[in-house]
Amino acid sequence: MTDSLTLLKYMNQANITIDELANELNMDSKTLLNKMDKQDEFYSVEIQTICEILDIPNEKRKDIFFD
Repeated sequence: MTDSLTLLKYMNQANITIDELANELNMDSKTLLNKMDKQDEFYSVEIQTICEILDIPNEKRKDIFFD
């Protein structure tokens, strides 16, 4: 389960929009929103990329993506 609120917090801190993050992940914005809304799961490579882009520390990764 994705903690979307915390993920959005990191996006805001990095000044990255849904569209920009989706583009970095090579996916449609709707697909990213579905994953954030827990309608679909993130793949491990997507989680890694998101954490790199948003500078999410390893200890927070579990809290955000693996509830």
